[in-house]
Formats: sequence, C-alpha cells, structure tokens
Amino acid sequence: MTIINGLQAESEQTRSVTVVDKDSVLKNRLCQSYNDPHFRTFDGKYYDYMGVGEYVMYKNDIGPYRVHALFTSCGAGIPGTSCICGIAIRSKNTLFVLRLCEMISRREKYLLKQPVIILTTSCGKNDMTIINTNNNFKIVLPIGTEIQFSIARRFISVISIKPSVKDINAAKGLCGVPSTTKDPSDDFFGRIYGPTNDVKIFADSWRILSDMVDEKLFNEEPIFLKANNNAYKSIGTVDNNKNNPDLATFCSCEQQPGSTDSPEDFDSVNCNLTDSTQQCSSESSSSSATSNFSKWMDV
Repeated sequence: MTIINGLQAESEQTRSVTVVDKDSVLKNRLCQSYNDPHFRTFDGKYYDYMGVGEYVMYKNDIGPYRVHALFTSCGAGIPGTSCICGIAIRSKNTLFVLRLCEMISRREKYLLKQPVIILTTSCGKNDMTIINTNNNFKIVLPIGTEIQFSIARRFISVISIKPSVKDINAAKGLCGVPSTTKDPSDDFFGRIYGPTNDVKIFADSWRILSDMVDEKLFNEEPIFLKANNNAYKSIGTVDNNKNNPDLATFCSCEQQPGSTDSPEDFDSVNCNLTDSTQQCSSESSSSSATSNFSKWMDV
C-alpha cells in the first residue's frame, strides 16, 4: 500500500482476460454452389446436381432466414447442365433478389440484358448488410451468417455461404446441416423424409414447386410480404460499401457475477456474432417506384 497526498492507493495489478471465440468451431466451413453446378455442404461433402428451377440452399427458421438459388440451362450445348441465374435472400421481413434470367428452361437460356435487383423491406431499417463491389456481393445476416456471390459471364458464377453458431444443427437445405464435429453423414437431410443417401432424392426435396406459393421468393410478391401492406420496395443496383452499424459484433461475460460475488473472479468473455440487431421500428417507409415484375419474377 502506498500513500499519495494522504490517500491510500492500491498498487496496480495486471489481470488477464480470456476471450472465447464461439465461432472458431466453424472455422473454414463454407457451403458453395458453382456452375454447372457442383455443391459442397457446410461439413465438406461434395456432390453434383443439375436441376433447374428455384431451390432452397439454406434455411434457418429462427429468423426466419432463407437463401434460394435459381438454376437454368447454361445454354452451352451440353445437355443436362444448369447454371445459377438468380439468388433470393430473406432476412426476417427483408428480401433481396438478384435475377439474371427472364425465364427458366432445361434446354435454352433466356438471359436478361441487365441484372435486376430488388430490395424489399417492411420498414426503413434493413435486416441485412449488403456490400457490392464490382459485382461481387457480400450479404451478412443479423446472426452472422455470410452470403457471398459473384456475377461473371452473365451468370452467378458461385454462391458461398459461411455459417454462424446459430446455424449449428439448425440450418438445412442443399447446404446440408452444419455440425460441431464436421460430420457429413447427415448432410443429405431431405425436406420431408429426413436423412437419405440418395443425392437426387435429397436435392429434389429442396426444389420449390409451383404449388408451394408460401415458400416462393422469386415471384412478384412473396406471401410473407403480403401480410404487410406498408412494404417498401426499391428497385436498382444496391451499392453499399459501408458496414452497417446495426450489425454489431460484441462480447458478453461467460458468467454473470451475483450481488455478493467479486467482479474480479469473472474474467472470461465470449465473443461472436449473435442476434444483436434491433427489430424494425413500427414506422414504415414507402416508395412510389413501380414496375411490372410478373413477366420474369414467377418461376
């Protein structure tokens, strides 16, 4: 103990803080689909599937969060191949759609002259971060899941999805089920019948059929948006290269001290991307921008 101006002051002590990265269990995990097309699940299982139409690549019901991909003929004269011509990402009540094809076909390609991008939200505050740099897109969901895709030769060349801890044993779709042990044995988890070893049965189950109107994201007005009469629709190229301050990365104490505990005994924290963004406010925005999407939005 030292005396300074008649006051007692304790000597400074150096304390260490242990930081626990919960996301480390998902290091190097990546689901990918690349033309024409090939797939890799979150747990590293590779497979080929050449279906056409709208498919669920990723879904997590806690948002809900969805990533749907649109596949059509590559038009290269090679029978049976398909390429990615659209992506739709839902984050709660926000929907981002990018489409490059006018219609879906098994044998021909019907590409749009320019990409059409739609961002739809139920209020002025989006539930996702969107970064676009020279047609290389990165979209981050509130739970930390990252979706990246690139446009090349008038198709989407690759879609990559990096899972978060909130996706472990919760996400499903063509990307499979991410596990802490990186076990690919349960990756082929079908929509209805659960686990299977048959690639076609698994992948076919995640196709959005014409009568699944409540699940479609590539149509003029998805069902979940119709429930909100004040939906905001903006049309054009999304170009936001600034990080969204509402998507926070933060740390929390692994254990909280009680009223009689010493805070000095609680020096371990967990840091990870979690559901930290606030819900949209009740104030809705509206836009007068209109267009006829029915020709190309319906698969």
